[in-house]
Amino acid sequence: MLETEYQKVVDYGPLVNVEQRASLALGMCESEDSLREMDWSDFEHCVDAMLKYSIGTSHLYGGTEPGTGVPDGTLTLNWPDNDCLYMWDAKFVDLIKNNETTLSDEYSKIFKHLKQLETKQKNAPIYNDVKGICLFSPGISKTSITRLAEFIQEQNLPSGTDWKGSICYFELNALTRLTKMKMENRSGIKQKMGTFEQALHQYLSTPAKHSNEPDVIDNNRYRALHLSEQDIIEIFDYLSTQSNETFEFDKQEHMSYLEFNFSLSNN
Repeated sequence: MLETEYQKVVDYGPLVNVEQRASLALGMCESEDSLREMDWSDFEHCVDAMLKYSIGTSHLYGGTEPGTGVPDGTLTLNWPDNDCLYMWDAKFVDLIKNNETTLSDEYSKIFKHLKQLETKQKNAPIYNDVKGICLFSPGISKTSITRLAEFIQEQNLPSGTDWKGSICYFELNALTRLTKMKMENRSGIKQKMGTFEQALHQYLSTPAKHSNEPDVIDNNRYRALHLSEQDIIEIFDYLSTQSNETFEFDKQEHMSYLEFNFSLSNN
């Protein structure tokens, strides 16, 4: 059953309704039995499907399928007069062995992805810079998020300047809650996507909000944080007080613009 549902998510890809694909991924990620049967590729496709639907932007640099590009994907948050770029990566946890990963073997890989993304931005700038890294996982050791920030601080990026982005552990249940609430159009999110993306960016770029948050790096050049299910609920509570937008961002047109420009830069 898992294989059948997964093949719908992977094989059909953009050929199926985006909401249908996200709904399949949501059901798989809400089932602990399904999570136990997944491998990293299954999980990555599920994350990609939910991101494409719930936020509307999950663009892969240099690839058409999750995992074929480096980095695995990017999130573009857009509202009038501002565009923010985030790198994302799906980090799967083997629930049979452990409910939490330390990322101990992932630091150099994540930095390599960030370095290549920074290089692409430098050569063909569309955004001002990379605002942060979002790691989607059923469980990540919070001390590992702090260590990853320190690791990146110790390396050299193509820009030659200190990178001031945030590093966020984005809980899986926060992504599934976001996807479900988008499907239900809670707080009129479909009519307020610019406001939502601005609020999400604020959560991803501000200091820790939880008592169990990783410590912020001492020199304040990097932020180590996590986005919880409660954070998503608070964002939707905020959305409920906001008016519908008169400006509606055309994400399909914007993604076509990105793909066209990247194809030009690669020729």
